[in-house]
Amino acid sequence: MAFSAQIVVDNINALIYVNDKVSVSSEITYGPLLLSTLQSSGMVICSANNAVILADILPVYANYSITSITKQTWQTEDGYFYNGDNFSHIFRAAGDQQITTTVWSNEMLYNGIPFTFQFTTYQVINLTSYFLKFMTTRLPMLARNQNQEMIDLLTAGANFFDVMYTKVRDIYTLIDIEKIDPTFFEELSLTFGH
Repeated sequence: MAFSAQIVVDNINALIYVNDKVSVSSEITYGPLLLSTLQSSGMVICSANNAVILADILPVYANYSITSITKQTWQTEDGYFYNGDNFSHIFRAAGDQQITTTVWSNEMLYNGIPFTFQFTTYQVINLTSYFLKFMTTRLPMLARNQNQEMIDLLTAGANFFDVMYTKVRDIYTLIDIEKIDPTFFEELSLTFGH
């Protein structure tokens, strides 16, 4: 198996809610890596698994053995960065969120010049509205009437509350009414209009 990384999200088969802590780790595959290179947009790509070769020169076709990683970084779609083999993060918005990790292999030598392999992968997770969690656990009518229409209604309501929360969560730190996002008033007028 070639050098690679796979992202592991705890409880990925269960609903993941906004504002819940998401624990993320990785499974690294070590082993031989046959170097059969392709040139792609200024980088040298290892065709075995799309690992990027970081070197001042192009190593020759050969078998290399990845025995460890020297660095691992993470990036979340909402703009946070982490180092290490795992991290925990709280996402603040519902919907699809991408988690990306990059790992660097142990250093190798070609004609006395060091080089490493870099592998990047990502996983998309879907975050469910916290308001949906609140409504489904607190509404006795849902226990009696669990059909798709009811779930759709609650999901639409939860998405509405998520938008409202996102727009007004910082309102208490505002001093001036002019700093309020105008779309807040649009959402508010739609609410009162119904």
